[in-house]
Amino acid sequence: MDLSFNCKKSVCIRFGPVCKYTITDMYIAIEQLTVELMGYDVDIAVISESHLKKKHADSCVNINGYALFRRDRARRKGGGVVIYVRDSLSAVVWSPTPVADPIYELLWVKVSRGHYTTLVGALYHPPAAQYQSSDILAHIEAYVLQIQNDFPESHIILAGDFNSLPDTEVITRSGLVPIVSQPTRGNRYMYLDRVYVSDIHFHRSSDQLLKVTIWQLWRIVDF
Repeated sequence: MDLSFNCKKSVCIRFGPVCKYTITDMYIAIEQLTVELMGYDVDIAVISESHLKKKHADSCVNINGYALFRRDRARRKGGGVVIYVRDSLSAVVWSPTPVADPIYELLWVKVSRGHYTTLVGALYHPPAAQYQSSDILAHIEAYVLQIQNDFPESHIILAGDFNSLPDTEVITRSGLVPIVSQPTRGNRYMYLDRVYVSDIHFHRSSDQLLKVTIWQLWRIVDF
């Protein structure tokens, strides 16, 4: 299912198709994502299940005009998240204190445009996670609180594939607002891909609007 919408000029969200590729088709996946980013004039792309590992050089997945940020799954196949940010924006990785356990596939990038700062989080919560749901919820809660303390005027976007992580628990623990109101992968899969924001009214003017795309673009097998 492919859908795009704008939530009260807060943040433009577009969900890309779920595709499955072999390693030989990685470049096709990147080409498809590039067309999507350019065609919809996207500022930030959040990728879940990147399947990238240390052996995969950035040059394999770079997209012209975008900065690449990766959080690869360690020691196991699959997983991983990626954030692409338009290179006209200032973007750096934000690391919480203390540093998060690498078992959590969660990446934060601080994006600045003029006087406005947005913390973008990319999460992949696998169906058979090697941790308790309460643990990742506690980390999300702690990270949001730390962001609010360190950057009190900033906006927060947390997006990705949450799988079975309870929506109500994410809202209660983080205080973030969900803006996905319909299934992203058909009725069977329901609300696996989600987006939460700190304030849906933040990006009201056109010069503040960030266009974000949330993709589970490829599931690269046989890596």
